[in-house]
Amino acid sequence: MKLDIVLRAEDISPKELKGKTAVAIDVFRATTTIITALEKGCRSVIPVVSIEEAEKKKEELLASGHGVFTAGERKGLKIPGFDLGNSPQELRDVSLKDKIIILTTSNGTRAIRNSEGADRILIGAFINCRAVAEVLASKYGDVIFVCAGRLGEFSLEDFLAAGAMTYYLRKKTEQALEISDLTAAAEKLFECTKGDLLGFLGKTKHGKYLKEIGYSRDIDYCCTLNTSSIVPEYAEGEIKI
Repeated sequence: MKLDIVLRAEDISPKELKGKTAVAIDVFRATTTIITALEKGCRSVIPVVSIEEAEKKKEELLASGHGVFTAGERKGLKIPGFDLGNSPQELRDVSLKDKIIILTTSNGTRAIRNSEGADRILIGAFINCRAVAEVLASKYGDVIFVCAGRLGEFSLEDFLAAGAMTYYLRKKTEQALEISDLTAAAEKLFECTKGDLLGFLGKTKHGKYLKEIGYSRDIDYCCTLNTSSIVPEYAEGEIKI
């Protein structure tokens, strides 16, 4: 099994994804939000790239009789007119049973949609990294961790989460792992920081920005390891358990 990492959503190549399992990662906060929504009974999450696409999709689903929420952010802040932001802590206080969430974010939903050339697309974050590793260990095939990044820049938290999944996968599988240099670096960094992820990532550019705009509780939650046992999968336009 070969493991590699793409550092930004913009760097994904369809050729590179062909025949592989992609794990889309946007720790701060889209993939953490998606996992949380599905844990709370959300029927599915539909990732879209633009605000216009989200609004159009909501009209279509409402006309079909579905219960729908629009959710998302731009520059970290809730989009005006949307039902919800991109805050996993906010979702924990909302009744989501059987609802469909249409989600658009600055980075994460783009990473998911850009991964469509892969054979399978899993949704990963710190809160389910061990569960992702267990799924990967049960399947044969190469893996590429797709880090969303932030506004076209490298994002340390996504890179570190890829390292966490590699760390747990090594413990879960008897398969021989062929690990790229980038993946090895991510795994080693996780080993060095796993005892204080919050302290380490809270000082990153993205972590500090989210704190400044009022989302400290989200950072706390997003840096928690292995609190979820579900591994959502994106297929045919929807993310489900």
